[in-house]
Amino acid sequence: MQNNLIRFLLILLVLSACKSNQIASNAPFSDDINIYRVKPVIEDTTVNENQNTSLANTDEVKEKPAPNPELDINYDLDQSAVLLAQRNQRILEEQGIVGYTIQVYSGTSRGKAEEIRDELLVRFDEKTKRGYDRPNYKVKIGEFLNKMEAYELFLLLKDDYPQALIIPDMIKVDMDKYLLQSDKNR
Repeated sequence: MQNNLIRFLLILLVLSACKSNQIASNAPFSDDINIYRVKPVIEDTTVNENQNTSLANTDEVKEKPAPNPELDINYDLDQSAVLLAQRNQRILEEQGIVGYTIQVYSGTSRGKAEEIRDELLVRFDEKTKRGYDRPNYKVKIGEFLNKMEAYELFLLLKDDYPQALIIPDMIKVDMDKYLLQSDKNR
C-alpha cells in the first residue's frame, strides 16, 4: 500500500512539473519595441516675420567654438595607432621579418663557397651572402617576401646548382620602398 502511495505521489509530482505556466493564445506574437526607440528632436526652422533674413547682418552669426581634439576619443585612438606604427617600424628595422632566400651552397669548403658567391654576383643582380655556420659554409642569394617571388630565381639556379633550396630566413626590409610619398615627407 505504501509503495502504491509513493508511486502515485511521484507520478503526480512529475505531471505537475510538466504543466505549462502560460495560457494558450491563438493571437500572433507581437513585441512592440517602439517605446525603446530614440525620438529625434526637430527644431523649428520656420522664419518669423519679425526676423531679418538678409545676409547683410553677418554680425549676428554665432560661430561655434572649435572642438578640442584632445578631449575627443578619436584623438586618443589616433595617438595609440601612431605609437603602435612607430614601434612596429622600429622592430622591422632592427630585426627584419621572416622572408625567403635561396641557399645555393652548403659545404665545408670555404674556397668553393667564395667561388660560387663570385659567380652569382656576376650573373645575377640580387643580394648574395656567404655565411659560416659551423662546420658548413653557406651561400645564399636574394631576399624575398614570399615564396613565389623566390621561385622565379630558383628555377634559373636549379640547372647550374641542383642542391639549391628555398629556405625561410630573416630579411631586412627597406621601409622607404613601401612608404607613401606623404609619409616620407613627415
